[in-house]
Amino acid sequence: MIPLRQAFNHLGAYVEWDPETRTIIVEFYQKDLGILVDVAEKVALYNGKQYFFENDLQYIDNRLHVEAAFIETLKGAKLEVRDGFYRLVEAPK
Repeated sequence: MIPLRQAFNHLGAYVEWDPETRTIIVEFYQKDLGILVDVAEKVALYNGKQYFFENDLQYIDNRLHVEAAFIETLKGAKLEVRDGFYRLVEAPK
């Protein structure tokens, strides 16, 4: 499990929490992409596709953690952590 906000911030996205709808909004400005994560329903919407979380979303130290497969599936690359910094590496073909 990885911290959602920290990982997406490292990947160049802005992350915002909407408490009224219990939704996390992730925006990639350089690529004009957006992701909505409905925390209550445990589902994400990305480019018209839905991603259902296989494992429960976890709060650790008041930070939402998600499975790494979530970001890897959406971005089509392997997520790696090096020196506490998240980055994507191209998946082998």
